[in-house]
Amino acid sequence: MTSARQPSLVLAIGLPALVFASCIILHFTVAPGAGDLFNKALLADLVITAPLLYWWSIRRSGWSAMSVLRVVVIGTLIGGYLISDPQDPFMHLLRKVVVPVIELVVVAGIIRKLYQLRRQTVHGGDFLVRFRNIAAETFGNRKIGNVLAAEAAVLYYLFRSPYKAEKGVRHFTNYKESGILVTLWAVLFIFTIEAAGMHFLLQLWSHTGAWIITGMSCYTCLQVAAHMRAVKSRAIRISGQQLWLFNGLAGDACIDLANIRCVEQTRKMPADASAIKLALLGTLEPHNIILYLHEPVTITRFLGIRRQSSVVLFHVDQPATFISAMGGAVLST
Repeated sequence: MTSARQPSLVLAIGLPALVFASCIILHFTVAPGAGDLFNKALLADLVITAPLLYWWSIRRSGWSAMSVLRVVVIGTLIGGYLISDPQDPFMHLLRKVVVPVIELVVVAGIIRKLYQLRRQTVHGGDFLVRFRNIAAETFGNRKIGNVLAAEAAVLYYLFRSPYKAEKGVRHFTNYKESGILVTLWAVLFIFTIEAAGMHFLLQLWSHTGAWIITGMSCYTCLQVAAHMRAVKSRAIRISGQQLWLFNGLAGDACIDLANIRCVEQTRKMPADASAIKLALLGTLEPHNIILYLHEPVTITRFLGIRRQSSVVLFHVDQPATFISAMGGAVLST
């Protein structure tokens, strides 16, 4: 059933790639002696024929039709490289009208889907998890969706209010007893001082390079600040027959309660080398709970990096209460 909904990657990727390659070859072999009509035909193949072939290859699959827009953008970029004449009216139309309209359509589509799901508790009622799935569906690629969602989450959680308990959902904080916020404030302070010193040092070499590095450093500080806000906003939750684990922007996982083999309260490291800790700073962040699972689960780390493990480490406030709630939930399955 699932395989029937997957498109043929050979067709979905190969057909547009064949059109792009053919246009590039024709441009460098025929275009020097061709006229304006040839350039228009070339652009038509890049922004119309290639997307249509891509749509035809995915039309009966589970991939979103919105993913066709990325083929249009790729074709436009290739066309802009091949036809460098800024006065070409067709190229001007693509750059000034078509591409901005595509951007607006994509953004509007994502906002509409987020608005439709805002009151649903699916995906644990979590913004970042919902945004990942919507972006992956829109762009037809899970990795692209994860990266875009991670960047959007930085802005979202910078202004997000602390988590409010949902009806019928058990929630547990993970920052009040661990001292992680103090550690992150210290890291942020030290990083800011070092970034300022590095800026003045790099100015002796290159003003442009200094500002580029400083800009990257400022964005890193925003990411850390967003993570600190997200730690408060993304509480660990037991909803229905699922356990949702969150640690700010550092990672999250959804675990079926029936998949939990054992819950252990300890600060020791497990013998299993494949164990994954939900933490941004690794060993600098303590853990007090280890979950041993029957089957590995997917854990989404910072920037949407996905890993699988059957042993998960994390910190939770009031671990005894959490284990008691877990025991009752597991027994109810």
